[in-house]
Amino acid sequence: MDKVLQFMVSIEKKLDHISKDVHDVKDRVVRLEGRMEHLETRMDNLETKVDNMTTEFRSHFVKIETELEQYRGAFKVYEMNVNDLKSGVNHLSSQMGIHDTRIKVMEERLKI
Repeated sequence: MDKVLQFMVSIEKKLDHISKDVHDVKDRVVRLEGRMEHLETRMDNLETKVDNMTTEFRSHFVKIETELEQYRGAFKVYEMNVNDLKSGVNHLSSQMGIHDTRIKVMEERLKI
């Protein structure tokens, strides 16, 4: 009977040890679940921030593209004005050349 009693005590100790280990594992699982919930919350916050930044960047790029198109339009107008001025200068230069030639011809005639 002593051996049976010792065996029973041994089994009871082992069961207590296993029960303690299971309890420790449960505690760790509960803490792990808490950490996972915290991590999920942080991930959701991060996702919201990334979405907000994406929206802000898109808005900023649209604004930049709009301003760039306005500048391109202004440069086209300036280019047309410069081309008009060049045409006017070329025309006046050609007229001036004609007048210079006529004046020279008149001077030559007057010398005779």
